[in-house]
Amino acid sequence: MRTTDLALQSGMRVLVAEDDRIQALVLTSFLRLFGIEATLVSDGAQAVKAVQGGAFDLVLMDCLMPVADGVDATIAIRRWERAAARTSVPIIAVTAGAMREECERCVAAGMDGVLLKPFTAHQLRDTVARYLPCELRG
Repeated sequence: MRTTDLALQSGMRVLVAEDDRIQALVLTSFLRLFGIEATLVSDGAQAVKAVQGGAFDLVLMDCLMPVADGVDATIAIRRWERAAARTSVPIIAVTAGAMREECERCVAAGMDGVLLKPFTAHQLRDTVARYLPCELRG
């Protein structure tokens, strides 16, 4: 795999909410390979605080995390965005749960899409590219 095949235009900021250290390393390493700045948090409560305190273009949200899971964190983020009259940041569930019910639960919570684990670099890149602001698309 050539880096040039995967690179996106730089300048995008992605929040990665993932408690598994290996998955976190995979996600952040791929994102950096794409030229994207990745910020990592390890639980849902930290994800909510990070979104409230930073300007992210996208959130990659693990569904099963301590303190607050990805669904609860997404509900809290969407509630805060509405109360603060903020534009909704795209939130993508990153999950190994391919069951229809889990995907429906993620969407019902306000997530914009689902990326199933395990994923390839190309699948992650395509998912991220789908939610890039227009001016950043490569």
